[in-house]
Amino acid sequence: MNNRKMLKLSLDFGISASQQETKEAVNRTISEILKECFWDYNFSNEDIVKIVKSDSFSEKMFLFQKILSNSTNMLKALRIFTKEDLKELLNKYRVPAFNHEFLQKKKEIAEFVFFNKKTEIASLKWIRS
Repeated sequence: MNNRKMLKLSLDFGISASQQETKEAVNRTISEILKECFWDYNFSNEDIVKIVKSDSFSEKMFLFQKILSNSTNMLKALRIFTKEDLKELLNKYRVPAFNHEFLQKKKEIAEFVFFNKKTEIASLKWIRS
């Protein structure tokens, strides 16, 4: 991938820095996603980029679910999606019964951080005395 495409890609990901720093930051983020979320698949960095840039909502949802479930730095990893895609993914994501409380909390954290949506997570509320 040439520098111009990587810079456009990095700007789409919401990262601003010099071209080289941006390229390295995007590659590190995608490498982290691969390591933490796709250890059992044979995906490359380019495969993740193709999913993010694709028109396939189901592929994006698959990637989103893997990040939500497995990423240790979920907020950083979710930045690979555009704001529009992320909003649609969060709105259409249905928390499964398995790990429901854990995944619901992560979903609400993402909604709060990216879209300032109020949350009702008791463990994250300030305690007033």
